[in-house]
Amino acid sequence: MRIGATLCIALSMAGFSAWTEESVLAEFPMDTLDELRLPKALPEGIAVALEPGDAAAAGSVKVTHTGTGTHELMLLEVPLAGIDEAELWYEASLRSEGSTGKAYLALYCSFTGKGSFFSRALNDPFTGTAPWRDSRTAFFLRKGETPSGVSLGVRFEGPATVWIDNVRLVRRDLGSDATLHLGVGAGKGFWERLRNNPGALLGSLGGVFGAFIGLWGGLCGILGCRGRGRRFVLISGIVILVVSAGIAATGLCLALLGHPWSTCYPLVMTGGLVAVILGFVLPIVMRRYRETEAARMAALDHSENL
Repeated sequence: MRIGATLCIALSMAGFSAWTEESVLAEFPMDTLDELRLPKALPEGIAVALEPGDAAAAGSVKVTHTGTGTHELMLLEVPLAGIDEAELWYEASLRSEGSTGKAYLALYCSFTGKGSFFSRALNDPFTGTAPWRDSRTAFFLRKGETPSGVSLGVRFEGPATVWIDNVRLVRRDLGSDATLHLGVGAGKGFWERLRNNPGALLGSLGGVFGAFIGLWGGLCGILGCRGRGRRFVLISGIVILVVSAGIAATGLCLALLGHPWSTCYPLVMTGGLVAVILGFVLPIVMRRYRETEAARMAALDHSENL
C-alpha cells in the first residue's frame, strides 16, 4: 500500500508539472536575410550570409567570427508589451564547423529606463564541428517586470562559425493562471488549451497513468500480503514495465528529433519513473510471494506433524 501511494503521488506530480500556459511570441525560419535586424555596418571580424537550403531542408543563416576576442551579434528584435511573471525562452537550432572558439545563444531583455539584461546558453556552447541540435536559454520575469523588447543573437568567444535556424521566442506563464483549473468553469477553455499545448495533454495523460499505477501498486500490496494473484501481478508488472520503458524511449527519440522539450518531458519523466520504480518494486513483491508461500508450507508441515 505504501509503495502504491508513493507511485501515485510521484507520477501524478510528474505528469501534471507540464500544465503551463505556453505561447509562441515570435518565430523566424531564417531562410532570408530580410527578417534580420543587423547594424548598418557589421563589426570587424563578423560576417553574415544566407546559406541556401536544398530539396530536403530550407535555408539557414551562417555567422562567422574571425576575431580572437569576445563579441555578441544581435540578429533579431521582438517588441513586447504587457508581459510579466513569465519565462521567456529563446530557442534555435544551430550547428558549427571548424570552430576553435565557442559560440552560444544570447538574449537581451530591454526595460524602459532601466537598460538591458541578458541570458546566455553558457551550458550549451558550440565548438569544433558539431551537427545540428537544438539550444535554448531562458529569461525569468517576476511580477511587475515588463520588458519593452527582446534582442536575440549569438555570443562568440574566439573564432567560430555557426549556422542558425528555426528561431523561436516562447513565453511560459509563471503566475497562478498558468495551471489549468479542473474545477467549475474550466469548460471550453480547458479543451482549447489541450489542443494548443501538446505538453499539457501528455502531462495530463501522464497524471492519469500515474494514478493508475498507484492503484495497481496498492492492489499488488494487498494481494502480495495474502499470497494471492501471483501470476497476475508478475505478468501485469512486466507489461507495465515494458510499456513504461517504451514511453520514455519515445520521449527521448522525439527530443533527439528536435521536438520541444515541453512536449517530450512528460513522456520521459512519467515512463522513466515507472520503469525505474517497477524495476525495484517487482523483485520485492516476488520475494514477498516466496516468503508467504514458504510460511504457508511450513504451517502445513507443522500441522501434519501434529
